[in-house]
Amino acid sequence: ILFDLECSSLKGSFGTTFCMGYQTLEEAKPHVVSLLNFPKSFKADPTDDRLLVKRCAEILREADYLVTWYGIGFDERFLATRLLYYKLGPLPPIIDIDGWVTARFRLAMHSNRLQAIQEFLQLKAQKTAIDYVAWRRAPGWHVPSIHKIIHHCRCDIDVLKEAYLRLRPYVKDHPNMAVLTGEKGVCKTCRSPRIQRRGVEVTRGKVFQRFHCQSCGAWSKGPQVTVVSQ
Repeated sequence: ILFDLECSSLKGSFGTTFCMGYQTLEEAKPHVVSLLNFPKSFKADPTDDRLLVKRCAEILREADYLVTWYGIGFDERFLATRLLYYKLGPLPPIIDIDGWVTARFRLAMHSNRLQAIQEFLQLKAQKTAIDYVAWRRAPGWHVPSIHKIIHHCRCDIDVLKEAYLRLRPYVKDHPNMAVLTGEKGVCKTCRSPRIQRRGVEVTRGKVFQRFHCQSCGAWSKGPQVTVVSQ
């Protein structure tokens, strides 16, 4: 599941969750769940995001792995803080593929922000410009401004998905998709059957068959091979 939070503050102990955008990799369009999905609670107390936080956790608990952008530094920590506040319990251990981490440690970008990646890779999906008036009004529970933030969040998921698919072969320790699905003879990263044998991978003590995916470009290693001395 790809996901992104939009909140009233950078700190979960002070802020309120406006919305969460999310999408499974197989889905064509993202979804957004927001405070406005709980009108009774919103009318009674707009700062009460308990039902929204609970719903976010229910959605994410179904994930085999999560895809975020700086989720390790913000989204996951903010959500964990709100779950703690409402005594809802933490999320289970779920592998997180954080695009920011891949950009930070595998690339040499001038900026590791998602917008910089979007511009550099010339992605079709576009992040919406930051509407400072809307972001200033939204914490005052101005509904039209919250709608603008919801749209912004939906666009962020579109960009996140496209960026992830481009960066996927560069992700270190990507989950083995073949193990998750039980498929054989497919790419461990994207499940494509278009894989080719390309030499061997040598570790300190073993030699493995190396494979190259012709769909996503990821490299993977297969079974250990025996090297026969001449």
